[in-house]
Amino acid sequence: MSKKVLLVEHWGACDKYGEPIGHTLKVIEEYSELLKKTFKISVAMPEHMINKIETGIYENIHTLPYAVCEIQPKGLGEKITDKLKVFSNIKQVRSLKNYDIVWYVRADFFLLFYLLFCPKRKKQKIYTLIYHNEYGSGLAGRIFHSIYQLAVKKFDGIIYTQRDMRIPNNHIYYMPDYLYSEEKYGKYRNLKKEEKAVCLGTINSDKDIEGLIEAFNENGYLLEIAGRFLDEERFIRLKAKANSNIKIENKILSYEEYYTHMGSAKYSIMPYQMGAYSGRTSGVLQESIFVGSIPIAPKLLLEKNHMPGYGYKESVCELKKIVWSESEDCDKKEQMDKMLMNYNQKIVGDNLTEFLG
Repeated sequence: MSKKVLLVEHWGACDKYGEPIGHTLKVIEEYSELLKKTFKISVAMPEHMINKIETGIYENIHTLPYAVCEIQPKGLGEKITDKLKVFSNIKQVRSLKNYDIVWYVRADFFLLFYLLFCPKRKKQKIYTLIYHNEYGSGLAGRIFHSIYQLAVKKFDGIIYTQRDMRIPNNHIYYMPDYLYSEEKYGKYRNLKKEEKAVCLGTINSDKDIEGLIEAFNENGYLLEIAGRFLDEERFIRLKAKANSNIKIENKILSYEEYYTHMGSAKYSIMPYQMGAYSGRTSGVLQESIFVGSIPIAPKLLLEKNHMPGYGYKESVCELKKIVWSESEDCDKKEQMDKMLMNYNQKIVGDNLTEFLG
């Protein structure tokens, strides 16, 4: 008899219009595709996410009561309310007993904290996906890290997305955020690459868009910024500062728009502030490889994820002078082509099925 697997998105991040943001929805879709031939799959997530998935492949669909609206900035009261919503969603998931495996597709600190104090069920295994395991060097960071070290030991298995992560659990499996298939990405990979750079996806405070605009105002290279700004006043300010070589759009891109934008650009920029992205992976970084757009990102992020691309050391403002040559671009593209096998959908899927048992 096939095992029953419940995939859980307990956070349900959305913008102020109720549209899903972030990469967990895509993760669930890809993992469901990998697992559906071997397992009976169900999902638990807020309603606004359920409305975006292909429901026909799931045995059961459980609606979680709350979504977290990711507007910026937020006051203390709003932040506390968000955490109470998350705890309520986790509590409801805990009430769903008829599953062999419950797999949380994002392991934030509050999930770890909640599960640390919950008793384990004898006949139910709990798995999670970890894409981030660094919490800073201050007192709060050390407390968070200690809780993380204890909590991850309670899981029956950990899937992690950065090769160099050290996980204090005996049953672990490395798996990329996203997987490559020629059917899905080939047409975008084959698009003619225009002399431009793009910065795509949700625009939050962890992305130094101010520095990016400052750099491209000076270097004059074509730049397209497109995605949902969580702070709309910030969008207005930045649009006013941008020169004519920079186009800025505040909108959620459809999959087709997103991959067409990226696949038609020579460069894809991730202007992350590494204070917030230390120890993380980036789905956008992997998608850049898939569609053949050369990544530009913090050097440390590229190194930790073993990715080719152009890295800046301290600040995206270093891009004020672009000095890359055509030969360097060709070398990066050759490295990107060689990496695709690491993201092969069938190989990763077979290994994941074996890991889950």
